[in-house]
Amino acid sequence: MCARLGGDRPFPTKITTANENTILIEEYTDGRFGISVTSADGMTMLKEMVPEANRQRVLSVATVELAILESNPPQLFIKALGKTRALGWIKPSLEMFLGPLPPEDGLYHFNFTAVEPVGIVPQVISDIEATTLLAPMPQELKGVVVHAEENEIAEML
Repeated sequence: MCARLGGDRPFPTKITTANENTILIEEYTDGRFGISVTSADGMTMLKEMVPEANRQRVLSVATVELAILESNPPQLFIKALGKTRALGWIKPSLEMFLGPLPPEDGLYHFNFTAVEPVGIVPQVISDIEATTLLAPMPQELKGVVVHAEENEIAEML
């Protein structure tokens, strides 16, 4: 959608529609983004700030793929494919959750999340993909478990 700059400054994406309305999308490094729609005569018709608080687990996870990258130290590339319950989910991510010590069973757990759309959106089951890099890869890692709202999938090395 748009790139982010350092700090809390937005990097805007500006779109002008056929009827000369202007759509401005600003994404901030703290996870918020703003959307405003301005008519051709300069009147702001919509201005909304969507907080990171709209981040939720996706509906389901379908597949999890792991790849060890040959580097020093080794890194683990993780890719998950899943489903959302509506169109418009953005900023998918895999968020690791751990206790103060490494897991005894060697399985590292990740929440598969994205920012849920606001407003009226088509309620259509949609595909979504997230990736992350675990660097350095923990020596005791034996696999990962990716959690979604309705299910979870474990993938072993």
